[in-house]
Parts: sequence; structure tokens; C-alpha cells
Amino acid sequence: MDRRAEKEEKLWRLSEALFDYPVMSRLVLGSYWDELTPPQQKAFFNAFTGFLRRAYVPRLLERYSGQRLYYEGQQILSPSRAVVEAYVFWKTRKIPFSVHMVRRQAGWKIYDISVIGISAVKNYRAQFRWLLLSGTLDQLIARLNDRASDPLSSFSKSGAKSTTLFQIARQTPHPF
Repeated sequence: MDRRAEKEEKLWRLSEALFDYPVMSRLVLGSYWDELTPPQQKAFFNAFTGFLRRAYVPRLLERYSGQRLYYEGQQILSPSRAVVEAYVFWKTRKIPFSVHMVRRQAGWKIYDISVIGISAVKNYRAQFRWLLLSGTLDQLIARLNDRASDPLSSFSKSGAKSTTLFQIARQTPHPF
């Protein structure tokens, strides 16, 4: 394994310790999740987490250059749910984000991140709902598996490019 692949593997393992990917998978499908058989749920989970890995791990390694995260506060919503507010400076811009967490036996795990007020879970849920209204779960899984060449482009039905969460964050002027 080359050095870059080693770094990607370490970063992915760290993300697995921090994120609750089973909950994220269920939330991005919303009510569709309950209609799936256990093998379909597993197939979606594998495709979705594979997509997340291909989409975000390489970009974090490419773009992270020592930026620090700044904690602003937290809100305990219930004994098992909390939101942590923070920000990062990226290219002189202050980018606020919220980390939505759930308490598990092993500790707190992240199930959603909102950047400049845009929830990753809600963003994917809207895209996936739209695709499932006009297609099948197998087609959605195939699209997730095909995203290797351009994983951050949105899942438009026609294949046309559309704006993603991170493209919006890069282009939005912030008043801070």
C-alpha cells in the first residue's frame, strides 16, 4: 500500500470511529428505509458509505493544511442527542458548521453535519428521494457506486451537473 492509500485508510478508520454511518444511511433514505429488506438496507449502506469514502477522504487529505476548528458551544437536546457549534477559517473565510451527535454505548457519534446551515443528511435525502420517486433502489445504488470519477457532483436524474454543498460553501460570501 502506498503512503497516500495508507493515509486514506487511517482517515477512513478515524471517521468510522467518529460517525454513526448506520444512522446516517437510515436518515438519508427517510421513510424509504423502512420499506427495504435487510439485504437491501445492507446494499444501500455499503454503497452510501463507499460513496462517502470516495467523495470526502481524498479531498480532506488534499485540502487540509493545518486549519484549526474553533468550538463555539453545544446544546444538549436530550440525554442522547446534542449539537455542537463550531467554525473553521478556510482561505480567510469563517465557515460555521454544526455537528449533530447521538450518544451510543461507546460514546458520542456524529450523524449529521450542517455547513453554513445546510444539512448533509437533508441534502442527500432530498436528492435520493427525488431519484427514488422516478427510479429504483438498485438504480440509486448503481449511481452511488458510479460516483468514483466525480463523487461530489449531485445526483441529477439526467446526469447533468448541479451544485453541491461544498461548492455552495466555497462560493458563498460570508458576513463574518
